[in-house]
Amino acid sequence: MPVMLRDTAASRSSLRYLAGAAAQQSWVALGGFTSVNRSVPSTADPDPVARTVTRQLTEATVVRFGAGDSMPAAVQRAWWAAMLELVRAPGSVPAVLLRMTEVAAAAH
Repeated sequence: MPVMLRDTAASRSSLRYLAGAAAQQSWVALGGFTSVNRSVPSTADPDPVARTVTRQLTEATVVRFGAGDSMPAAVQRAWWAAMLELVRAPGSVPAVLLRMTEVAAAAH
């Protein structure tokens, strides 16, 4: 995910390009990326699952993402396991937080 650290004309131009259809279509063609730029056709996605996801995202009236969407896969798996554990044993918060911290540190 591109981020602008300093608001300059060059930064704005770069972000405009990265958000544009041409750059988005190049990333999508590599596989593993999804574009919600409506100017990028879903047919640009290399596989049928990605095409379906793109179509659902671009046709949705509301899309919400959670923190898990930007977590590394190992952290996501550990987070879901931790949530299930907390439902079963609410008093296990300190141990769960320790494990999550260890998994997150190892993932980065």
